[in-house]
Amino acid sequence: HIVQSTHVGTMRVFYINHFFIPLQILTIIMAILRYLLKRKMALIGTACTGVLTGFIIYNGVLPTTTRCLAFCSTQSPAYRYLQRKEAMLKFNHPHISSVYINHLPSNNPTEDRHVIGGWSQECTGLFSVIDGHKSNHCSEHLKNVLLDHVTSVFKEKELLNSKAVDIYNETKHTPETLINLKSTGCSLGQKGNERIENSLKLSFTSLDHMISEDALKCVRMINKGHSIKENGMLSTIMKALAGACALLSIVTEQSIHVASTGDCRAVLGVKREGVWLPEPLSVDQNAQNNDEIARLKRTHPGEEDTVIIMNRLLGGLMPFRSFGDVDYKWKEKDIEVVTPVPANYKSPPYLIVEPMVTSRKMDGTEGFLVLATDGLWEKLSNERVIQTAVDTIYGNKRTGLSSLFSRKTEDCCNHDNVATRLLWEALGGNEASVDKMINLPQTLSRMYRDDITIIVIKFKHD
Repeated sequence: HIVQSTHVGTMRVFYINHFFIPLQILTIIMAILRYLLKRKMALIGTACTGVLTGFIIYNGVLPTTTRCLAFCSTQSPAYRYLQRKEAMLKFNHPHISSVYINHLPSNNPTEDRHVIGGWSQECTGLFSVIDGHKSNHCSEHLKNVLLDHVTSVFKEKELLNSKAVDIYNETKHTPETLINLKSTGCSLGQKGNERIENSLKLSFTSLDHMISEDALKCVRMINKGHSIKENGMLSTIMKALAGACALLSIVTEQSIHVASTGDCRAVLGVKREGVWLPEPLSVDQNAQNNDEIARLKRTHPGEEDTVIIMNRLLGGLMPFRSFGDVDYKWKEKDIEVVTPVPANYKSPPYLIVEPMVTSRKMDGTEGFLVLATDGLWEKLSNERVIQTAVDTIYGNKRTGLSSLFSRKTEDCCNHDNVATRLLWEALGGNEASVDKMINLPQTLSRMYRDDITIIVIKFKHD
């Protein structure tokens, strides 16, 4: 019963049901394969799980519908491990079809966060990925307050009819849950990009100012002799001393707006003339950005040799914009009350939070939008991310069918969560590599990979 044969349409299919195959049996199988190949019969092989789990002998005529044979990497233990935190939400929205989410920690506790919300009366979805550093205090705070704060600012600027933002916690929804963001009174997309962009910038800067001022009040209390352990002061100061990069995407009935502080990234998958291409909607604000380097040297004259050391701000911080991190913003006398002052600290603030904002009108070429913390982009290029998402959503690259035949075939793994598939690719794309990366000792994990959080927004433009 090790080898079984059957027919699916015009395909003759052999199944190998056991992983441990005696050498004699394997020799017979290989002899059969060589014989069939001599008769010019096509072979499509799949070894996604690191061992031979099945193969298709195909008579040269591709059936109109290709039946799923479940030979995908989703059968592997490592892939199932990555699926533990995946989620999918369905939307009733003029453009959004569904949203795929996943997260893989490296730090313990993890410093990444994400939050999804919506303004139902405005046909608007809000999606944010947050990458904390130094601890998770700032990222956790942003997860809890960012969308509410953005909502209050947009209401103050008379951009919203919605009374409040609805927060969608994926643990409270099943894949069958339909999130309704479709209304007859949608108007936000008609308010103009400039007003939306200015409101996003104000939302980020005013929230960071609140984080900083709350902590400064605690510093003044400490200077008066109070203990840092009183009245929640330690928690307040930790939110400000820790830092976080944040990316927020707002999808209206007409447009996409992305506000980015730090090095999280948003990349749109667009299809033009039959070709899928990446379209970045954010720019990393770090030492790989020449404009950011120029800005820092311009705003700190005489410190050109010390403001960036080893690609880090003052030799310590990777992102050049972030929430929190008040030890790169406060005056020296306030910093030294709670933490050591960075070296070469002469002309604060060195760090800003103002986001870079991109706006794009929907034109029908959009397939999906990938939002992710830098842990993904350190492993995969924009092009690789978009191609992996395309293969997962629109075609079954894993069995080789879409690469060998021009006609569209049914994707036998189209139930895959796109965010999970991207995690799989980021960790090496094969069973052996992924298994090693997810089983690294805690003391070594951060040396090889960062926390990774991914949100993929699939649009209705196919």
